[in-house]
Amino acid sequence: MRIGENIQFNLRRYFFFIISVLFIFILFSGNGFATAEDPAGNVINGKYSFSVADSLSKIYQETDPAETYRMLIRKAEWAYEYRQYDRAVDFYQQAIDQRPWESIPFERIEEIMARTEGGKLFFIPYVDFEKSSALIKILLLVIIYSIISMILVLIIILFHRNQMEGEARFRQVLKEKYQLLLMDYLFSDDGLDAKPGKINKIVADNFKRQILLEEMKDLIVNLSGEHADSLRDLYNKLNLNKDSVRKAFSKKWHIKIKGFRELAFMNIKVANDEIIRCLQSNNSILRMEAQLALVRLNDNDRFAFLDHIQRPFTKWEQMNVHEMITGHNLEVPDFMKWLNSDNRTVVIFALNMIKVFNQRHAWKQVVELLNNKETEIRKTAIFILGELKIKGAVPALKHHYKYEVYENQLAIVVALNRISDESALKFLIMVIDKEDDVQLQIEAAKAVRDMGDAGQRALEKLMYSDYKNYMIIIKHVLDKRI
Repeated sequence: MRIGENIQFNLRRYFFFIISVLFIFILFSGNGFATAEDPAGNVINGKYSFSVADSLSKIYQETDPAETYRMLIRKAEWAYEYRQYDRAVDFYQQAIDQRPWESIPFERIEEIMARTEGGKLFFIPYVDFEKSSALIKILLLVIIYSIISMILVLIIILFHRNQMEGEARFRQVLKEKYQLLLMDYLFSDDGLDAKPGKINKIVADNFKRQILLEEMKDLIVNLSGEHADSLRDLYNKLNLNKDSVRKAFSKKWHIKIKGFRELAFMNIKVANDEIIRCLQSNNSILRMEAQLALVRLNDNDRFAFLDHIQRPFTKWEQMNVHEMITGHNLEVPDFMKWLNSDNRTVVIFALNMIKVFNQRHAWKQVVELLNNKETEIRKTAIFILGELKIKGAVPALKHHYKYEVYENQLAIVVALNRISDESALKFLIMVIDKEDDVQLQIEAAKAVRDMGDAGQRALEKLMYSDYKNYMIIIKHVLDKRI
């Protein structure tokens, strides 16, 4: 298990335990956090309860009416400040009874009425805090629970971050150490045989074992010949191949990918059947990694995996296979043999590779694809014949023109322009004459123009023809500014 993983699991468990205990404690001791009440049921806030204030008001009422009015105003202001609007109105009413000429009580009552009515008008719930001690307790519990949770989560995040940073530093130190160790093994006379205990200690620890395996995988990329064979021998001697095979058969796709890569770099073929099975996976990343692994592992036919692909061969997967060929100087196969594949995307990939690697010998098989039922395959074949400038394909392109959809007709005209064979001149003039689509006429006129003097003469003849007005199209094509 990785460093700190046990601690991290226990920390999560203690976190939820502490939160639960604190919540239960607060729930059963909620009276300590809410507004207290005296035995008589009067709310106590501050130094005096209302019962004490009522007793004082009676004394002042018997002695001084003005003092009684001031006491009632203070009580009303206090109740108003704490949003106990019903009680505040009662106090203001009593103050009005004492001194009806004073305007302050009337103004306050109007303000309270406007505030409470406004809350009802705009659907803002009005809460009477004088009679809602349970609501206040619940809100306080939620606030305290949230604060405690936030603090604990922050502590866990900071702890985990420091733990990850420490692990990364430790990993980097081990990587540098094992890199030097492997270099000593490959380029020194005694190798690791002089220190068997050291390497055995590394392999015994799972965390260090994985780092050593990663370093071996990274190092073998830049090795060849005897040194690469020596590193593979060490890999097998330490039984690291068993780790890679176990990863390849894992149920977790990201672990399978690690296993595929390790087996591919170390040229271990015992899991090839499992890798082939993953070519049909729903996970596109896993499929791509399986393809790349098979390219490395199949020495005789590196691209045999194309025979097994049943799912669409995506553009991203095609780019990675092409990068594998060019980046690692692999022998380029004859992609002609995949032109008859049942997988449409494999056929298109093979056509594109024929163009990229200039495999002109396959042009007859490409011409046969002009009869394919898939429109995209026919269009790609037309494009490839034009890019390779296959003059032998001109008769077939002219023949299929009238049977094709508009996009492929346009592709045929463009391909004939690329091939630039005078045998297509009359056909292109016919396209200019017979077609009503402006884009087809323009592309055909461009193809005629690019056929040299014969094409120029043909365009000039059309320009001054009395049969049909081609002036606008031909002037557009001959305009050198365009």
